[in-house]
Amino acid sequence: MRALREIKNVKNRRVVIDLPEDFKDEKVEVIILPYTKRETKKKLSEVLMKGPVLGEDDIKAFLAVREDMKRWKPAKF
Repeated sequence: MRALREIKNVKNRRVVIDLPEDFKDEKVEVIILPYTKRETKKKLSEVLMKGPVLGEDDIKAFLAVREDMKRWKPAKF
């Protein structure tokens, strides 16, 4: 599926959309949405640094569960 996305200014309640030369379909679907400025992309490190932090007790609990899972042998059903 081909798509064209553009930000256009409205003048006298009109918007002009110039289609590429290879866009020769007989019908197109036009969806008009109000433009809202998108939040700038954040660096992954910024997002991760704001995430939850595991304490020593959390890490010990995780390691204990991991050891239990290694020893677990499910019964056939």
